[in-house]
Amino acid sequence: MTKHYQLGIDGGGSGSRFSLLCEDSQTISTFNGPPLQLSQKSEDDIFSAICKTLDNHFHEELFSLTHINMGIAGANSLKSTKKLRGEFRQLYNCDTTLLSDSEAAFYTAFGLENPGMLLINGTGSVILISEAEQLKVFGGYGPDSNEILSGRSLGKLALLFASHLIEARKTLPDELFKAMPVRNRRELTRFIKQNKHNLPALATPLLIEAESNSDIQSILELEFNAYRMWLNSIKQAVNIPNQIALHGGLYGNAWFTEKVTGILKEANPDINYISKTNAVSEFLAKAPPNTIFRQIRL
Repeated sequence: MTKHYQLGIDGGGSGSRFSLLCEDSQTISTFNGPPLQLSQKSEDDIFSAICKTLDNHFHEELFSLTHINMGIAGANSLKSTKKLRGEFRQLYNCDTTLLSDSEAAFYTAFGLENPGMLLINGTGSVILISEAEQLKVFGGYGPDSNEILSGRSLGKLALLFASHLIEARKTLPDELFKAMPVRNRRELTRFIKQNKHNLPALATPLLIEAESNSDIQSILELEFNAYRMWLNSIKQAVNIPNQIALHGGLYGNAWFTEKVTGILKEANPDINYISKTNAVSEFLAKAPPNTIFRQIRL
């Protein structure tokens, strides 16, 4: 007897997550995949990366897919969305929905109808707010911009801090040295050239050290103050909802989460609910075919 499956894919700048839901047993299997970001890779590259990952894990299950829901970083272009949807529909002969990873995270947090505000701080930094049955996006300009409180911007701060220590002929803190094994200027220069596309991975060690290192705290305060100003400017354009959700790898750090939560409550003292959002691929796998997702309005 042929079993039917639904597939959800959550693709971001630092990695992706795939979930396969068996419609008959309602069991779900989930695993990690490669980074999927349309601003850095072509539609063909994204398509090949997804197909390769699926072939490595699912094999015969793919022939009984009923639908695929994908949230891919940078999937805001109608042209790329149309092309990718068509390629998957042709290959797997099933309904396919493609939206951005930030939209997918918002729906996971609040569902398809409910209002709210989602803060994403991972590889990039973006804020989504629902207003008048529309999603409005702030930030999320991609890897070419230095987004406030993103893994990219914090990774650059880590490099800045490391360079200051090396120039002062000091050693790097242990947690930072694990991510950046450099001892002198020449090693640091080589490290920067080799890792310029992987700066987000440096952010977590920086944050781990922040709780015990006053120098790093001072550097990070510049970012937090800029984030505070950004939220205040958003507040001039839209109302800050009472329902807030947090999403992204940086919220794995309790100190970082506490700082952002404090800034949010400054912007809106009436906030009554703040949660963390995960399991985006699982939500996409469970969403029924032809689900009507609200479109982002810039």
